[in-house]
Amino acid sequence: YGGARNAVLGESVARVLEAAGYTIQREFYVNDFGTQFALFAETLYARYCQHYGREVAIPEEGYQGEYVLDYAAQIAQEVGDRFLNLPREEAIVQLRPIARELVVTALEQELKRIGVVFDRWFSEQSLHEEGLVEQSLDYLQQRGELEQRDGAVWFLASKYPGIEKDVVVIRSNGKPTYFTSDIAYHYDKFVRRGFDHVVNVWSVDHQGHVARMGAIMQSLGLDPSRLTILLYDLVKLVRDGKEVKLSKRKGNLVTINDVVDEVGSDAIHFMLLNRSPESVVEFDLDLAVERDNENPVYYVQYSHARICSILAKAADEGLTLPDPREVDVHLLVHPSEFALIRKLLELEEQIDIAVDKLSPHNLTYYAIELARIFSGFYRDCKVVDSEQPALSRARLCLAQATRTVLAKTLTLLGVSAPESM
Repeated sequence: YGGARNAVLGESVARVLEAAGYTIQREFYVNDFGTQFALFAETLYARYCQHYGREVAIPEEGYQGEYVLDYAAQIAQEVGDRFLNLPREEAIVQLRPIARELVVTALEQELKRIGVVFDRWFSEQSLHEEGLVEQSLDYLQQRGELEQRDGAVWFLASKYPGIEKDVVVIRSNGKPTYFTSDIAYHYDKFVRRGFDHVVNVWSVDHQGHVARMGAIMQSLGLDPSRLTILLYDLVKLVRDGKEVKLSKRKGNLVTINDVVDEVGSDAIHFMLLNRSPESVVEFDLDLAVERDNENPVYYVQYSHARICSILAKAADEGLTLPDPREVDVHLLVHPSEFALIRKLLELEEQIDIAVDKLSPHNLTYYAIELARIFSGFYRDCKVVDSEQPALSRARLCLAQATRTVLAKTLTLLGVSAPESM
């Protein structure tokens, strides 16, 4: 289970970069070309035929999940039985774009539920249909980066540091490898579309591919530092202290919708971001719904809501927030006030750290610590005090500043900042 983690991680990284002044485009790379997608289309065709009572076996390595049955039923509802009258191979070819649209639409709707929206859904298939694979390989050929041998076309990766073997880009049967699509995609992004920097969010099981991508950048005449591969490890879903085993192909699948229904979007974001990307996350479904201080997202959100309540109480007592420039900050001399002020001043530094590491996990710890320090401040310092209005207003401004920083931090994490809980 990592499909939600890459989306949440990428979205939060994008928000942090935007906060630092970068112009960002969020792009989802759709793997709608190659062996796995072909297998999915074949499985979908078999399920479509079964929907109409025809005994067509799904491929041995096909997708077993009930969600494929649902997709088949949707196709039957939309187009009827017209694919039954076509030869199998032709029917599968015509099913492919429909299958892609079904999956992308479903995924787009699920991701919206956790506040992740992409500017572009980029089709791997389009690289082949629009000739970008040929263009990129021609470009490399002209630069002397390819060689034909043993009936195949090879990228001369071994001439670059850290890579021992060359890599096949066109097999001896004339078919491109998955690596060829990666070449074409990055050729498109850097050479054709002119991106200054690209951050790819990849599962850690692709880490062996990172050095090759650096070699591709150099072979295209580009600075490898303009491409960052952000690797994330998987997520273990835990319930009742035991891991929930998942397999997309076997059908043991927990969707984003399932988890959102159970724990909410905020818990998903916070708990998937409170570890560095390369660390495994244990997502405790039981903890995520707890409404106590053991649940970190509840603890931080409650702190924000608590401040809203304090400010509302002050307003009821006639202590409205003044212009901060008119507050006598010299009245704030308590150690708990100083501790809170120091922590508030860390925000920009914390954003810089997140940008530098391209990981927002430090912001989760910052939010928790800020909430903890505010709790100490509220314990030690009477905030709403009509007998000391000047001091009370100074402390109210400090509370308001804390509310602002907490809200901004939560927003960078993709988490809401409720005014009441």
